[in-house]
Amino acid sequence: MDFCKFCRAAAWCLVVLLVAAVVLNVVAVFGGASAFNALPAISKLPLGLLGALGALSLFGLWPAMMWHCATSYPGGILGKLMWFLMLLFTIPVGTLAYYFVVFEPRQKAMEHPLRSS
Repeated sequence: MDFCKFCRAAAWCLVVLLVAAVVLNVVAVFGGASAFNALPAISKLPLGLLGALGALSLFGLWPAMMWHCATSYPGGILGKLMWFLMLLFTIPVGTLAYYFVVFEPRQKAMEHPLRSS
């Protein structure tokens, strides 16, 4: 798997993980902890696997986006510093924001240079 495909898979895995976490928190808030505990064990296994995959994705995508920001960011030094600090202090959200705002559009523009104008 090449670098861009790994980053795409890791980013979407993190998005799914964050959406699942929000849904589970809403269930816990409105239904109480007993509603979450009442979930069948068969539904807890995929959630646990999703959590493990999300953690692995985060720890692969985060350094990759920091490296891309430090070495290949197309903007000026102030923009690079802002993105780097955002990646450093807001790890999951900053990583996804950098991926979807900077990395992915730039990769698509490099793949199809005639479409990006």
